[in-house]
Amino acid sequence: MLKNGIKRILIQLDNSMQFLSVEEIIHFESKGSHTTIFLTNQSSHLLKKNIGTIEKALEQYTFSRVHHSYLVNTQYISKFLSGKDLLLKNGAVIPVSRRNKHKVVDVYDKF
Repeated sequence: MLKNGIKRILIQLDNSMQFLSVEEIIHFESKGSHTTIFLTNQSSHLLKKNIGTIEKALEQYTFSRVHHSYLVNTQYISKFLSGKDLLLKNGAVIPVSRRNKHKVVDVYDKF
């Protein structure tokens, strides 16, 4: 959904539905059937959705599934460390699976 040119999604956070700007989302981390969303305001929220469902909902935006358990907003990638981890702008280190390494390389090739 676009409002004033800002990409927004509707997501259930805690006990309410909220609109979030896509730019506010740094990454998602999956644990079983639940996923934690990490935001630019340094907050995190547990979602009752699996990461595959979230990935499909965000496929039109700048997100990349770099690992079975991680979906990353590529705008927040700072460095590709030793070809196996990502350093995000918030300091988080995210593993990159061998199977999904090409996705990270493709992001860098666009620059």
